[in-house]
Amino acid sequence: MRVPTWHLFAFTLLHELQSHDPHDQQVIDGFTEKILTQQYLGFTAQETYKLIGRALKSEEPLNDPTLHQRHPEHVSRDFLLRLRQRMDDLRPWPELPYLKVQTWPYSRIKRARPVARIPLDYLLVQERLLRSFDHMYMNSRKHMILCLSLPSGSQVALVTCREEGEHDEDVTVLVRRRTHAAEVLAELQAVTGLEVEPTA
Repeated sequence: MRVPTWHLFAFTLLHELQSHDPHDQQVIDGFTEKILTQQYLGFTAQETYKLIGRALKSEEPLNDPTLHQRHPEHVSRDFLLRLRQRMDDLRPWPELPYLKVQTWPYSRIKRARPVARIPLDYLLVQERLLRSFDHMYMNSRKHMILCLSLPSGSQVALVTCREEGEHDEDVTVLVRRRTHAAEVLAELQAVTGLEVEPTA
């Protein structure tokens, strides 16, 4: 049976909460900041707010029953309620300069055009952007991929190959078409602050 998205979200968030004091306001503020600025668990603030609402309306246990729980159910529910209230306090929420989007399918990545490089290891790029890379196997090799949507609506894919023992320090920037690539790269550099070096 497929677990609903809101339930997986609650399981994951509350599991992370196990190492924190749920009554500490700084913990609430820390989670709120991640939600509003970092697409916490891959969701926008609007999506997260709805997921928390769905969780609070449910009568099902929100703590993962397969794991030992430091905090009882009523404490977890109270934390989610206060987290949502803190999000309300901080409205209007900031517009994010870029969004992580669903990883492009293999067929789209194969057709995409490499137009630039970022002279950093993907782990450093991940740290700078506060967005995690996903992995995909292409031609039997493991690649790390992060797809972003920019304010204009343009999308880019940041790709690097990472095999065991390899240390590829460059991240390649892919676009769907070379047309307007210069404008897309300028926008990418402006909103991320990353050094982007055109290669074509």
